Amino acid sequence: MFLKTIFFITSQPNNNVQSHEKFLKILHKYPKPLTIMNQIRVESLSIPELFSLPLNIPEYQRPYVWTKNEVLTLLNDIYTYQQHPQEEPMYYLGSIILHEHDNLYSIIDGQQRITTLAILLHVLSSRQEIFIEYHSPVSMENIQKNAQIIREFCTEKDINEHTLQHINVTLVITQQEDDAYTFFETQNTGGVRLSGIDIIKAHHLRYIGKDSQNESYARKWEQFNYLNEVTRLLLLGRRWNILHWEKVPPKNTHGDYTREKQKKQIIIDEFSNKTLNGHRKIGFQQVQLEEEYRMLHLPPYKLALRQPLYNGENFIDYLDQFVSIYQNIFIKMDDLPEVYVRFTREVIDVEDRTEFVREFYQVVLMSYVSRFGTERLIEAALQIFRYTYVLRLQNNSIREKSIPKFIQENHFIIDEVLTCYTCDELMKVLQSFEYDELDPTLFQKGYAADRLFGRISEFFRKELKDKALTAGSAYDKWLCKNIQTLVNQCNVSD
Repeated sequence: MFLKTIFFITSQPNNNVQSHEKFLKILHKYPKPLTIMNQIRVESLSIPELFSLPLNIPEYQRPYVWTKNEVLTLLNDIYTYQQHPQEEPMYYLGSIILHEHDNLYSIIDGQQRITTLAILLHVLSSRQEIFIEYHSPVSMENIQKNAQIIREFCTEKDINEHTLQHINVTLVITQQEDDAYTFFETQNTGGVRLSGIDIIKAHHLRYIGKDSQNESYARKWEQFNYLNEVTRLLLLGRRWNILHWEKVPPKNTHGDYTREKQKKQIIIDEFSNKTLNGHRKIGFQQVQLEEEYRMLHLPPYKLALRQPLYNGENFIDYLDQFVSIYQNIFIKMDDLPEVYVRFTREVIDVEDRTEFVREFYQVVLMSYVSRFGTERLIEAALQIFRYTYVLRLQNNSIREKSIPKFIQENHFIIDEVLTCYTCDELMKVLQSFEYDELDPTLFQKGYAADRLFGRISEFFRKELKDKALTAGSAYDKWLCKNIQTLVNQCNVSD
C-alpha cells in the first residue's frame, strides 16, 4: 500500500497528459534548449514551472532525508535573496535530473530540494497544484517534521510566494533510463552526498523492472537495518581472501574527502560494478550427501558470503540474508543460548579500545553462521574470540591496519571458516592456533588489555565459579580449559 502526501493533493485529478502538454507550452517560451546526443535536454525553469510537471519518484530513490540543518539553509538562502532581489535577477538552485517516460518526469536527482520546496508551498497555502507520491515511511515522517520547521520559520520571517517565481533550476532531462542512472551516480547537487549504499540500491532496483516485484524489493530494502555495518563486514569477508586479496579502505575516514570517496567507490565496485548481468536468483553453498550419497542435507543459508552475485533480486536477497544473520547473532539474539547472549553483552559489546578487533570477530563469526548456522554457536564464538581478541591482549595500541596484517600472518582465518567442510574440522583449526606469551607489562591497572582480561575473567567466574587468574603466560591454557569446560556444561544442559 502506497503512502501518499495527502496535503499535496488538490481536489483536481492528476491528468498526466494535460500536465505534459502544459509543460510543452511553457518550454515554447524559451530559446531552443541545449540538446546532447539527441537524448538529453537541458532546460531552465522557475519553481512554479517545475511543479507544473507530472513529477514522479522512482522506487529506487532513497527516502526524503533532509534534516533541520539543510531545510533552514535553503530557507535562509531564499529569504536573503528576497531581501535583496535587485542585486541578482534570479536565485539559482542548481540542477535537477529527470527521466522523461510515459508522460511522467521521474526525479533522479533533486528529490530533497523539490520535496522541501513543495512543503514550503503547502505551508504558504499556495494554489499551486502539486502531485507527488511518497512510498517510504521515512519520507513521510521527515515531511511532517520539516513542515513544522518551515511553519516556525515562516512565522518569524515572511517568505513571499512570488519570490519562488525568481528561483531558477536547470533541468537535465533524459530519454533513456541508463543516462538518468549515470547522472544519478555522478551528481552531488542536493547538499546530501549520495552514499555508496544509495548508489547500489539504485543500481539493483533498476534491474528488477517496474512491476509489483520491484515494489516488493524496494519495500524490503527500506526495512533493512544496520546496512552500513553489514556492508562493511561483507566487504571484509569478500576482500580479505587468500586467493584474491584486496585492500579495504579504513572504516574511519575522519572527514577526509579523498578517503571517504575511496571508501564509497569500493562499495560501488564490489556490489555494483562486479555484479553480473542476468536475472538469476542463485545461491552457491556446499551440500552434504549421506546414506550412500542419496540423502541430501542443505545448509541453513542459501547464499554463500563470497559467491558471484547477479544484478537485481539476487543481490538484494543476498543482502537480506546477511542483514538477518547480523541482527540475529549480534543485535536481537532471540532464541539463542543464554550463555552466548551474556558473553556477547558482557564481553564483546563493551567497546573499550576494541572497535577494530570487535569488527574482526564479527566478520569471522558471521562467516561461520553463514556456513553452519547456529550449530555449536557458543563453542564457535568462544574459539573465534580466542583467535581474534588476542590482538587486544598482545598490544597496548591497535591500529586498523593491524587486523589484515594479523590475518595474513595467521592462517587466513576467514578462508578457514568458509572452506572447512564440518564444524569438527573448523574447531580443530581454531584450537590449533598458537601465539606468543603475553607481555605482563600490558596488564598493568588501567590498560585496555587489563580491563578486557577482567571482563573475560569475570564472565567465566560467574559461569563456572572459577577463580580469577592473574594475567600472564598461563592465560591461554586457562582460557582453553574454561572454554572446553563451559562447552561441556552447555552440552549437558541441552
